[in-house]
Amino acid sequence: MSDDGLAELQAELTEAKKRLISIFAKLARARRVVLPQLGHNDDSALIVAGYLETYYTALETFFVKVSQFFENRLQADRWHSDLLEKMNLSIPKIRERVISGGNLSRLRELLRFRHF
Repeated sequence: MSDDGLAELQAELTEAKKRLISIFAKLARARRVVLPQLGHNDDSALIVAGYLETYYTALETFFVKVSQFFENRLQADRWHSDLLEKMNLSIPKIRERVISGGNLSRLRELLRFRHF
């Protein structure tokens, strides 16, 4: 774990945070403006679903970078859910947990939604 590598990971976190804030703002706008205009139908559901999927994918991409940096081993047959579990672990002298237990359950739900 080099200082350069950590600086790069921190820069990637900053960029990921910007992307997540932007996607969340678009989702909020869709709920506030677009859904009332379109009504609750298949088209509006696809808009919301698209933003949710994009949000989760951006988050998962960052989690993969964290996992690779700290050399977490992921099970190939269930790496998506394994990744979430690893991000919930605090590893002494290595790294703090990335997500809390409460957010772990929410993210598992988003993962199931995305794979649905």
